[in-house]
Amino acid sequence: MRTLSYATAILLIAAVTLLSLQTRSVATVPQAAQEAVLLRPAWQAGDRTHWQLEATQTMTAITEGGEAGAPHRDAQTLHMRVTVLAVAADGAATLGVAFERVVLSSADQSAEADGNLTPEPADEPERAEPGSLLADLARVFARCALRVEIAPDGQVHSLTGLERVREFMADHPDLATTLGPIGPGHMARTLESLWCFDPDQPGDKSASQPITPAPRRPGDRWSVSEPISLSFIGQATRVTDWTLTQITDALARLEATRRIALKPRDSEPSALTPAVNLAEQRHAVSADYDTTHRTARRLEQTATIVVATRLGQGVQSRSARTRLETILSVQRRAD
Repeated sequence: MRTLSYATAILLIAAVTLLSLQTRSVATVPQAAQEAVLLRPAWQAGDRTHWQLEATQTMTAITEGGEAGAPHRDAQTLHMRVTVLAVAADGAATLGVAFERVVLSSADQSAEADGNLTPEPADEPERAEPGSLLADLARVFARCALRVEIAPDGQVHSLTGLERVREFMADHPDLATTLGPIGPGHMARTLESLWCFDPDQPGDKSASQPITPAPRRPGDRWSVSEPISLSFIGQATRVTDWTLTQITDALARLEATRRIALKPRDSEPSALTPAVNLAEQRHAVSADYDTTHRTARRLEQTATIVVATRLGQGVQSRSARTRLETILSVQRRAD
């Protein structure tokens, strides 16, 4: 297995800071009664939907004088088919996800693969084919078939099927940022963002079950907290402040702002563990929620952060600042 260069590691830290999510807690600001919608999936076994995802991540190193270097840009286009395989009595579901088209771009390279590729047998290794590593990665990704276990409130409990992608990227760590929000460490949360906008709230110590939020009305506001636990960075919390702005023609319009708060590490930076600070951050999210199908019809996320890192101590320390700009756009396509 190859090792990451320092520059690649810094870019990876910046990317993972925005993309990695875990469990959630919710705080609510109630509003006056109006037309309401329950922001909770309503799966039907056998239902099939098609989605198109477009994402870009632009990373730029910034010198101490504030000058920006040449940006590095990764982009992903993904056409996927989501099939509801089974639905439990409590509303939990099992989904199957297949990829109909995969387009990857990194720097000045681009590669495409389609979902007509036959999956490799599980007990056979991937066969090397001519072409760039990016083309190989697109081909490996397109052959994946995912199985996703969904809780009744839409949170992803487990996702399997990207094991070969994980293995490929472990052998080629310089591709660590290439997949962005569809990478093995982020795909579950990317899918979850299409139908989980108002997750169950943890109950108090006397409650044995989480609390299901009531239907939301125009003007309602609530916050979703998402703890992050990352190597090299430590603990952080990402908070999304949602507002339901209007409900028209079976669509609920949702708007949100976000912020990330990093918890300082207990130990000092070392030669192997950099200190990380978010010097700047701006986030915006919007979604059109289909009140009939109970999933997003459209989702847009944008973010800009500046990550400052310091590796080592004293005269031997190294500092870096990286600006990361991300755009994620997902739309449900007509069947």
